[in-house]
Amino acid sequence: MMMKNVKVAVLAAAICFAGTASAQSEYRMLVKKNSETTGYRVDRVQEVSFVEVKGEVKAEVSVSDVQLEQLTVTVQRSAACKGFRIAVCPRTLTTSYWNYPEQFTSYIEQNGSSILTEDFIDGKLSGIALESGSDYSCVTVGYDEYGVACDLCRADFSTPKANLLGNPKVTSTVKKVGLYDFTIHCVPNEDVKGYACVAGEAGTMQAQYDMYAAMFGFTNFGEMIRGWGIEEHNEKDISWNDMNPGTDYEIFVQPWDFNDNYADCDVVALRTETLGGTGEATVSITLGDYKLQTWGEEQLPSQFITFTPNDQAACYRYQVCLADGAEGYDALKDDYQNELKQDPPYDNMAYWFFYEPLTTDFQINPNTNCVAIASAKNADGVWGPVTEVRFTTPSSAAKSAYNGIQTRKVHQQKKFRMNQIPVLQQSKITLK
Repeated sequence: MMMKNVKVAVLAAAICFAGTASAQSEYRMLVKKNSETTGYRVDRVQEVSFVEVKGEVKAEVSVSDVQLEQLTVTVQRSAACKGFRIAVCPRTLTTSYWNYPEQFTSYIEQNGSSILTEDFIDGKLSGIALESGSDYSCVTVGYDEYGVACDLCRADFSTPKANLLGNPKVTSTVKKVGLYDFTIHCVPNEDVKGYACVAGEAGTMQAQYDMYAAMFGFTNFGEMIRGWGIEEHNEKDISWNDMNPGTDYEIFVQPWDFNDNYADCDVVALRTETLGGTGEATVSITLGDYKLQTWGEEQLPSQFITFTPNDQAACYRYQVCLADGAEGYDALKDDYQNELKQDPPYDNMAYWFFYEPLTTDFQINPNTNCVAIASAKNADGVWGPVTEVRFTTPSSAAKSAYNGIQTRKVHQQKKFRMNQIPVLQQSKITLK
């Protein structure tokens, strides 16, 4: 092990020499770690040292027996590891934060054990409360002789499913399907204490779980369906509105028994009715009034435009852009049109497509050259031609300080509430 010392007296002397022109100046030593900076007065720092620690600093962990309130674990430290903390967390959290060791270490320091200084062979880890049928990780962070948190290690494990009371089951049948809505009829049997239903575009629900489970604190798929779903207890018609036409959906129906243990989740598949036909899909664009409208707290000039799909259009997209300039439509016409005729880059993007005629306004300054474009897909998913309407806004006394185009939010997008990183329900965690 090597140590290099930088005497602060020498450092301070150099700084004072450089700062003699300003007798009242004071210097600080700043230490930046990730995005956080800590400052010190130079005359109060006694010594700055740079230390080399040879070898990995980690505590390898394995799990040999799983119970809901206790784990049997083996922890073995590397030669340079003088201590470690240990914690148990949902595997979704581990997966989400494994590539962010600083944040994950902070989580373990707040919710894990105190620093332990001995290896454990088949030690008993208690002070935890796990859910049945769920995936978890047992995680350690190693500390060197200076108390610096270093490497993370993990052992993934799953808890067994609970023994159900009876055979809780919900029989679900499709009752109605429209362009923008659908209804199912649910009949729970006598072993069902309650059930919940969530609808999503086909093939996306597992990705939603992988993305959001850690943020909401879900430890298994059933918890997500119950947490997000429409919860019921009796026979019921359950409906969804504001859905997309011509789209495949899956409805997840999650029952639980009278001990609140989850049974298997059932899936009902359906497809909403489709707009349009197999012919060429087009969108007409009609310019409306140019007049003052409210944007924030200002009255600013707005150009109203109406977009109308034809009877062959299943869905469409639109955009209004500046015609001139290096980033304008005339310079980048192909880019604008290719971006317009795109499917959503991510699943479940709200309001990517539009389906019905729409009139909305755009905040544009006077005497501005613009282009409105739109394109539609037919029922076979084939894009039609791009409709292009050029216009110049009239002269007007009112003008915005912003020289681009402000687009009105036609819809308020649905948003999930993102909670903080979940804390596992546990008392003070101990390992003996």
